[in-house]
Amino acid sequence: MEVEYELSEADILALMQFRLKQRRGLRNPIIFRRLAYLVGFSLSAFGTWLVTNQVFLLVIFLVLAVSSFLFYPSLFNFLIKRKIQITYRDPVKKASLATRILRANNEGIEEISSMGGTKLKWDVITDLAVTPTHAFIYVQNIPTIIVPKARIGNDDFKRFMEVCRENKRTVQQSVD
Repeated sequence: MEVEYELSEADILALMQFRLKQRRGLRNPIIFRRLAYLVGFSLSAFGTWLVTNQVFLLVIFLVLAVSSFLFYPSLFNFLIKRKIQITYRDPVKKASLATRILRANNEGIEEISSMGGTKLKWDVITDLAVTPTHAFIYVQNIPTIIVPKARIGNDDFKRFMEVCRENKRTVQQSVD
């Protein structure tokens, strides 16, 4: 089974957000930094209040603590989007978004683009995750290959994912 599609910056952003959602608890940088800012500004508030005895500084730092806790996820997403846009202005990086062909067969998955080709055997492909807009193929436990559902078409997408699952299942059974 073969599908052809072109990636966009939105697909790279979807991959980044998917990777972040897979990290739980304090391993998620959004949660960790959000709590770090809250604790840091709160300690600064009480420290400056104890030293200077000014309620005004206490209130300012507490407002900073609460606002950083509330708005940090939005700021983080904005910064990630901007970083992706800046990164893909570079012609070399932009070429990595070119049209690509993804083939799934009994041996594995083959990805071909203007940058070159990659062949991955089924034993290094550890998982397949499907979201409403994308599929992510895990290579050694890291979501690496992006398959955008909208640019392939629903029927081809379903067939491609079924072929991938079936081949993956066959390889796992032969190993067991």
